[in-house]
Amino acid sequence: MALKVLFAASECAPLVEVGGLAHAVGSLSKALRGLGVEVGIVLPAYKGLSGIKTLPGSDIPVFLVENEDYFGSSEKPYWGTDIDPQRFGYFSRQVVHNLPHWGFKPDVIHLHDWHTALVSSIVRKLNLPYATVLTIHNLTMQGVTASEVLFPLGLSETDLRTLEWDSQERSVDQLLQGIIDADLISAVSPTYAKEVLSPEFGEGFHEILRIRKAYLFGVLNGINCEVYDPSQDKEIYQNFDLNNFGEGKAANKKKLQEELGLAVDQKIMLIGFVGCLTDQKGLSLIIEGFRRMMDLPIQFVLLGVGDSRYERQVRDLARSHLGKFSVQIADDPSLTKRICAASDLFLIPSRFEPSGLTPMIVMRYGVLPLVHATGGLNDAVVDGENGFVFGKYEASQMLACLRRALKAFSTPKWRQMVTVAMQKDFSWERSAEEYTSLYRQALEFAKCNNSVRCKTYAKR
Repeated sequence: MALKVLFAASECAPLVEVGGLAHAVGSLSKALRGLGVEVGIVLPAYKGLSGIKTLPGSDIPVFLVENEDYFGSSEKPYWGTDIDPQRFGYFSRQVVHNLPHWGFKPDVIHLHDWHTALVSSIVRKLNLPYATVLTIHNLTMQGVTASEVLFPLGLSETDLRTLEWDSQERSVDQLLQGIIDADLISAVSPTYAKEVLSPEFGEGFHEILRIRKAYLFGVLNGINCEVYDPSQDKEIYQNFDLNNFGEGKAANKKKLQEELGLAVDQKIMLIGFVGCLTDQKGLSLIIEGFRRMMDLPIQFVLLGVGDSRYERQVRDLARSHLGKFSVQIADDPSLTKRICAASDLFLIPSRFEPSGLTPMIVMRYGVLPLVHATGGLNDAVVDGENGFVFGKYEASQMLACLRRALKAFSTPKWRQMVTVAMQKDFSWERSAEEYTSLYRQALEFAKCNNSVRCKTYAKR
């Protein structure tokens, strides 16, 4: 009998998307459907979603939780205010409350980040016959709110020992409740699943996650290989595949150099960076090591928006390195594709990176990633095989790694690495197979008596 899985999430591509979470929900659900899993998706009924019945390009049913004040008045999923935890707390309650009316009885409810984490607590309180899986996409976002948010959900501070313990200071951490109450927890890469057990990356949850270690798994996210396909991509200058890689890369490189005012030079290494201009994405390393980078035979293209201090710094640096360093302060998906198609190397020095989608994407375009050994970056890139990896989060380590890459550039070894990178399987089908196995484990975990675990937390 086929598994039935309900995805509960705050966003889902292509219906509503802010970041990687949306693409994970939209792509993974389709990949699971391809494996024979019956999948449904429940979303808040944001403005513009009314009337949506199925996920575009599939037969996957989409269920909507309606509330004009919380969701229907805006197309934006997140308002960035104190009301967000209340909005998504309400959403969590309605997911469970509306299930019988939707006619979709899942074996497993797959929850995504803090926005739906309280579903697991409601399921536990009502002793409902669903297993719950919570995926942590980013542990830094937790949905902390006043404990009064529980009351409209049909919960109280004393309903579960875990809630009573968490709300002692009159606040409830929604992600924490999910971590405690879900039958199984997944992180978006194997390395991130290990990192969150440490004080450095655990965001205050490392001890709890250590207790639940046996129920914590890491599954590396995938990418949509149809969207990121240089042989079909209409947003790049010239299409190419592995067979005509040299010609295609040269044409795209020349066009981008001309577009961005860089010196046209096929022999120089063109390095790309696309991402938020924040400390988390490694901007502190780039700024610290920038002048030594510019002493090397490279060109550097940077695209992104973020912290105003970093925007100001990179603009100032660009003015003093015309023809060699191009800065575009923008969020431009089309230019992102053109930079991918033209670059030889991509710089991804993130301080931490849960899933690491960027190296997967750029490798499809024949670009070798240079990454810090953290999270999904560490899982996607093997040093000397399909990219370059540096260990310590230090500018000197990043620069030493860059010098290694320069030494290999334009050698047979480089072309060999590009071949490996372009042939790497980062499809969602691989991830879906792993999740199918985890769902079956979650069904077994759901049968276990959790009273001992709850008592353990209550004593902490």
